[in-house]
Amino acid sequence: MQLIEDIAEAINSSRDAFGNVFLRAQTAIPPAQRILFDAIATSGNDQEDFKAAIRVAQAEGWHDALLDAVIDEGLENGRLAKSTVEAELKKNNQNAALQAITNVARAFAQPDILYRGIANAMKWTGKVSIDGIAKGTGILIGPHLVLTAWHVVSELFEKDAADKWVPRQSSGPRIQVEFGNFLSIVNRGQALQPAPSTQVKAHNDWCVSYSACQDDELNNSLPEDLTLLDNHWDYVIIKLSRAIGLERRWAPLDARATVPMVDESVIVFQHPGGHTMKVDQGKVGGVDPPNPKVFPRIRFLHHANTMSGSSGGPCFDKHFMLFGLHQGQWDGHGGIKRWSPTGEYQSLTYYPA
Repeated sequence: MQLIEDIAEAINSSRDAFGNVFLRAQTAIPPAQRILFDAIATSGNDQEDFKAAIRVAQAEGWHDALLDAVIDEGLENGRLAKSTVEAELKKNNQNAALQAITNVARAFAQPDILYRGIANAMKWTGKVSIDGIAKGTGILIGPHLVLTAWHVVSELFEKDAADKWVPRQSSGPRIQVEFGNFLSIVNRGQALQPAPSTQVKAHNDWCVSYSACQDDELNNSLPEDLTLLDNHWDYVIIKLSRAIGLERRWAPLDARATVPMVDESVIVFQHPGGHTMKVDQGKVGGVDPPNPKVFPRIRFLHHANTMSGSSGGPCFDKHFMLFGLHQGQWDGHGGIKRWSPTGEYQSLTYYPA
């Protein structure tokens, strides 16, 4: 194992970037037990605080995950990558006990967390429609707040004189969100039929907060320079006409939420094609070579099944913590989908009536 001092010395990252990978290295840990870098980075000296963080990772058993994340994100001067490769070459055989595990990163899920998570997400997820036509998927994040992708409701926006997207006047009543639209088992498991659903209109003053997608994305394309996606988070928070969340509860937005590591699990709830609610589980994708300026800071990739109407669908990790929204397909890359992380709107869990 490399010395803590050597690891810290090799890190050439900003504090914010290191804090992000410090959190990502803990995705295998239940959210309540995750530790924020800011909570231990108290000396004001980068090197000393990096050392403190590495000691915590070592003591808690995720030192290797932190090291891998630092290397993958390019936050070190190359010495850590070189040492890691050399250490791997010295290994003669893989641990036989791991040979039956096909995806080490994904590991195992806890059945009770999975059971409760699915039950909750079924209550929180809704189908977003405009003028009665299904446009996408959203999720309750407050008593009367729904989070979805901005492009799902982009037709309700127009550009002002400053070329900035703004909501159209009196567009709120055109929005409707339907909850509980899924197929339920009946006749002792012999058949499926639609469960009773609940429809809620948006408030007249419906637009709480938003960030438009990049203009190329509106044309089902991407800019050649992917860093142009920065600050185009493609989300909107819709205020509903009544607080249905008091009946159904809502998904918490937690500062400890982070994009899982490549190959870890992602669970997507959605209304594909405007149909009844569906769910799929896939894995987080990566790019080769890595592009840490974009992935996963601005967008992240996944391999779950989606289609038109899935946009805005909530993405959960294996602990059922909400960490992103489905956005669209990344064309030319084998069906890989792209998402927008939730980091930009974590503070908007509650909005006064």
